[in-house]
Amino acid sequence: MNHRADHDMFAGKTAELIIRRSFDVAPAYVFDAWLDPGTLGRWLFATPEGQMKTVEVDARVGGSFRVAEQRGEVLADHVGTYLEIDRPHRLVFTFTYHGEGERTPASLVILDFVATGTGCELTLTHRMDASFESWLDKVREGWTGILGGLAANVATERDFVITREIDAPRDAVFRAWTEPQRLTRWWGPECFINPICEIDLSAGGRHYIVMRSPDGTDYPCKGKYLDIFPPKRLLMTMDCSEHPAAWHDMVDPQRGDNPNPAGEIVEAVLLDKLDDKRTRITVRLRFKSVAVRDALERIGMRAGWSQSFDRLQRMMQA
Repeated sequence: MNHRADHDMFAGKTAELIIRRSFDVAPAYVFDAWLDPGTLGRWLFATPEGQMKTVEVDARVGGSFRVAEQRGEVLADHVGTYLEIDRPHRLVFTFTYHGEGERTPASLVILDFVATGTGCELTLTHRMDASFESWLDKVREGWTGILGGLAANVATERDFVITREIDAPRDAVFRAWTEPQRLTRWWGPECFINPICEIDLSAGGRHYIVMRSPDGTDYPCKGKYLDIFPPKRLLMTMDCSEHPAAWHDMVDPQRGDNPNPAGEIVEAVLLDKLDDKRTRITVRLRFKSVAVRDALERIGMRAGWSQSFDRLQRMMQA
């Protein structure tokens, strides 16, 4: 269903922006995230220091949505209407911004989802009033950040998710995840140490940490940062290929000469500010298959993360 006539009002005399981004999941997962009020406020129109106040979604053609974030003294209110919903191929909506005593002209957003061999590609087309022509770079920057947040929040059946509330300010928790001298104090299960930790906190930057067990066995982990949005989220890859052979055998006893049966893991860290002294941490790990996720659950992944969070809480209270 669609409101094609409403599309036509944006033809001509508009500024247009097109952005494409690839995702490692099927189109339906990415499509559904745009209509999920449970997670939408974490990434759509969210800013680093803003506090989301209202997220409302009436997911039908002609239905409306509202995403309102408190930004200092200003309530940044985004209100829109769904014009076309064709799951999982296309989603079209209009929206306006209300804040600081202003209301922007309505603009049109067209989302096209195309399946690829490894997931899907999203093409976002934003048509806005011609007066925004000089702001296109800023608009592109905004959408790029939004799509990074979307990538961190898409949920699939291949994911492992764990959540913990920590008695510490969100800024402090973010630093604990991104500063080597802090990360080494809590990363890993009880009684593990981290003799090596290197972090290049930039988009595409590398991270490398070596966990050492009480018996002296090293468990190196490396990867790169895909998205950094202080102090709300991190998105990064994890490569455990340098782990001991015995660990790989537990992941897949039939691995043969496969040096890394776990494959590349994508980790999202989401930090929600509960109040000035409390933070909710959500960690989402995406594996190449449900079988790999289940294997790591069996060999203690959940217990390991729980112990890491215990150590993090103790560090914050020290």
